[in-house]
Amino acid sequence: MPLFRFHRGSLQDSLNTTVLVKNMEELHQACQPFISQMFWMKDPCDFTLEISPYPSKFNNFDNRIGWYTHIVCLTINCPSNENINNINSAPIGFLSEAI
Repeated sequence: MPLFRFHRGSLQDSLNTTVLVKNMEELHQACQPFISQMFWMKDPCDFTLEISPYPSKFNNFDNRIGWYTHIVCLTINCPSNENINNINSAPIGFLSEAI
């Protein structure tokens, strides 16, 4: 099962946030508190998450931690604050494998 970690300043800081997620629904739930706090999103449908191999589909294995890393990007769908209405595909974290 994939592991998810939030994007942080250092690799260790990022790994300290690691949680197990089984599917997109659990990933969405894991991200909801952070997104609600950071971007004032109140409804789960206010954002979507996109997953893609990182750094590329041909070489996404990270020898440091043994992950086939996939980046998780955030897109704001219906912001309640006009100051954040242009957030499109902002990196939020990483998965150890595709979901």
